[in-house]
Amino acid sequence: SYNHHKDSVSCSRAFTSSSFLTGSWDHSVSLWDAVRGEVTWTHCHDRAVLGCDGNAEKYLVATACDDTWLRGFDCRVDRKVFEFKAHNNSITSVRMFGGEDLLVSTSMDRKAKVWDLRTCKRLLEMEGHINVVSSCDVSPDARLLVTASWDKYVKLWDLKAGSFRKEGATDFLKHEGCVCAIHFADNNQLFVSCSFDTCVCVWDLSGKPVIMLRGHDAWVKDCCVTSDGSMLASVDTDGYLLSWDIKNRDTIPIFLNQKKTLGLNLVKCELCGKEFSLSA
Repeated sequence: SYNHHKDSVSCSRAFTSSSFLTGSWDHSVSLWDAVRGEVTWTHCHDRAVLGCDGNAEKYLVATACDDTWLRGFDCRVDRKVFEFKAHNNSITSVRMFGGEDLLVSTSMDRKAKVWDLRTCKRLLEMEGHINVVSSCDVSPDARLLVTASWDKYVKLWDLKAGSFRKEGATDFLKHEGCVCAIHFADNNQLFVSCSFDTCVCVWDLSGKPVIMLRGHDAWVKDCCVTSDGSMLASVDTDGYLLSWDIKNRDTIPIFLNQKKTLGLNLVKCELCGKEFSLSA
């Protein structure tokens, strides 16, 4: 276990293969050595840190705080690299991408924005959610942005084509509660979201839910997917961590029940007696 913050941890993000970042309601962001379990750098803010991300090659750590400002730090010397007002309400998440010179932020002001960190200028502004935008992620090829909101919607934005300027984002509606977190898989083929409705949803890029996972009894606070898109982890407010084998999803009872509801053909293995679908 890792014990350092004096209040609840609000966010975390991998920094290198052996280190990670955490932000907390105690107003601090910290960089951890995962092997030794020690904090190697920390910085205190005036307000709670709600989001964090980093670029290990540049020793750059970006933070989103409960005060409308984005900040960046050189974690080698604890020097502030940038600081600017980004939103009109608390910033809920940040993601760096595009060679780490670009950053997307989301906010309680219902907007997502893309920033050039070299100039601290806004490049894009996405509007469409009707409640707090709680989380975001960018596809590995830096083409697509997904946003999650308390309005129960997940939205997909094509950053390269820019079609959202005229047509708006692609709306995905499956959750029945506020959507808390969203993450792309590194294979660029799917993403996952989790919600206060106690569910985790796996999506393909066409907007169709691949599978809705039900196993938590409390609000699902965060989720992540392995780089190859085969495994998924989710954590709830009761402190339970669930691991899902979504590559071999015919082993998940809820998935088979969903297929039965759709009238798909299920058969039993002659050797072990387990059910599987012919369409998997």
